[in-house]
Formats: sequence, structure tokens, C-alpha cells
Amino acid sequence: MQLQSNSSALKAHMPRGRKVWWYSAAGVLAFFCLLVIGTFWWYNHNLTPVDSDASAKLFRVEAGDTADSIGRRLVTEGLIRNDVVFKIVLRLEGKASTIKAGAYQLSAAENMHAIIAKLVSGKPNTVRLQLSPGITLKTAREQIIKAGFSAEAVDAALAKKYNHPLLKDKPAEASLEGYLFPDTYFVNLDESPETLVVRMFDTLYQKIQNGNLLPAFSAEGLNMHQAIILASVIEKEVGPSDRAHVAQVFLSRLRMEMPLGSDATFAYAAAQLGVAATPDLNSPYNTRLVTGLPPGPISNVSYSSLEGLGRPTATEDLYFVSGDDGINYFSKTLPEHEANTAKYCHLKCQL
Repeated sequence: MQLQSNSSALKAHMPRGRKVWWYSAAGVLAFFCLLVIGTFWWYNHNLTPVDSDASAKLFRVEAGDTADSIGRRLVTEGLIRNDVVFKIVLRLEGKASTIKAGAYQLSAAENMHAIIAKLVSGKPNTVRLQLSPGITLKTAREQIIKAGFSAEAVDAALAKKYNHPLLKDKPAEASLEGYLFPDTYFVNLDESPETLVVRMFDTLYQKIQNGNLLPAFSAEGLNMHQAIILASVIEKEVGPSDRAHVAQVFLSRLRMEMPLGSDATFAYAAAQLGVAATPDLNSPYNTRLVTGLPPGPISNVSYSSLEGLGRPTATEDLYFVSGDDGINYFSKTLPEHEANTAKYCHLKCQL
């Protein structure tokens, strides 16, 4: 004979209503436990990084933004998983009203606590912007935007009229082509693009002043704008070692009212027009056809091009050709130049 356990016996003698209550209570308790476990999992899961991609994204907090709006934008931009959890963490940590306006570099590979720590730190984000020599204003614009500024703000900065000594000879209608000095800049993303542009002006002007180049430009009959134009042509034609030599070739040609004959000028014109680069391109920038300087710079300029123009090599050469071997061959006469071209320039001179 099998004996029932005390609990079994109790249940057997328990009234039906009490049995229902006992099962209901057990069900509620189980449901509550599952709810707690599920909520705990949901909460902690939403604290984890959205992605393993550590690429930084610029996230701006404007004055007056609320925790609600910031949380929604963080979700929209794929930086956090859940805006409700974001607000819960802010309240639990007492940081709901401590997020500071500014620009922040955030990553989807950071957890929510790390992102919140940045947003409440108020520390401005600094990015490294490197403008290479010989790039156009269009390329510089793209690089500044890529650093974290909005296209609208950058365009406004590049269209602004500045009162700066570097620009004293620049025609009012001319763009800032050539005037953004190539250098490495550490940019605070809280500053305006206008401030960055002025820093570039300051750097270029200081280089010219420190090198005492203005008197040298003036001695060649060049004002600041004209010097930057010619330096940009030199920049695009040859490397640093031959820039002073090429500067004298171009200066001699200007004095003799010969066309500069720079392939880089019609290449620039073609790129601006969106057409093929050919020596017979109809453009005031095409110095194969037009005498004198092009209307404006064709790129930004490094200091070596400016210095080469300010301290040109003493030479009577009027021609040069860049050989397929990367060497520049100089000559005094057209027959010598043609001979150098035939001997050294086959691939590069197929235009």
C-alpha cells in the first residue's frame, strides 16, 4: 500500500476553490519571475553596443535639445538601441539635465554608458584635418565636410567676404581657390567653418610674411593674388626640387609675352567645365593658347611653390618637359625642347 505525501494529502483534501487559487498564485508568481528576467535581459541588452563597427559619427547636441529628442536621434542614427532605456539610465544616474550642447564623435561600437559619458562631459571633439598641396577648392570643401561640418555651413564659409590682408589683391568676384593653405589642422568641431577658413588664411599669410616673399613678388611685378595664381601653376607642374627653376621659366615667358604653355591650366579648365582636357580647349585658363596669367589660381599652394617663385633660379631656360622617367628636362630654345620631348616624353606627351 502506497502512502500519500503530506502535501498530496493536503491537496487531496483541499477545497476546489482553494486549489484554483493556489494554481493561480503559482501562475502569477511564475509570470512575474519571467517578467523580471525578461525585463532585466531587455534592459541590459539595450545597453550594449549596436554594432562592432568603431567608425566615428559626428553627433551634434544643440542648446535646447531634450533627452527625448536626443534619444530618438541617437536611435535614428544607429548609435543606441533604445531611447526609453537611454532616458531610464539618465534618470538613474541623475544626468537627465546634464547633457551639454556641442559636437561629439560617437561610435555604434560604444555601449550606452560610454555614449552618455561623452554627452555629459561637455568636452569638445577635435578632429584631424589634412589638406594636401595641389588640391582644388572643390576637393578642400569635400574634405572639410568629411571632417564633420555640414555642407551648408561650409558653403556659407567659402562664399563669405572676408577682410584679411591675404585677400587684399583678390578680386571681389573671385572664389577662394588657392587661398586655403595645405596643412594639418586640428579642428574643434564646435568652432565655425569660418574660423577654420581664417586659420588657413593666417597660416598662408604668415608663411609669406616670414619668408619675406612680398618684396620678391613685387619686384617681379606680381601682387599677392597674381603670385598665388602663378605659384598654383608651378605647384601643379613640378615637384619641390624644380619649382624655383620652373618659376624662372614662367617669369621669363611672362616678360616676353609668351604663353606659359602649362598643361595643368587647361586640365583645370576642363575639370571645371566637365569636358575632356585638350590643348585646344577654349578657356581663359588655357595658357597653351592665352598669354599672361590664368584668371585665378588652379589649386592651393605649398610654401615651396611660393618660395620658388620668390627666389627663382637664375636661368635663361624658356622650356621644360616632364619625361616619362619623372625627370624635368629644361632647354633654352624650341628646337632643344622638341628634341627633349621626342627623346624623353612618349607616354606623357600623347595629348
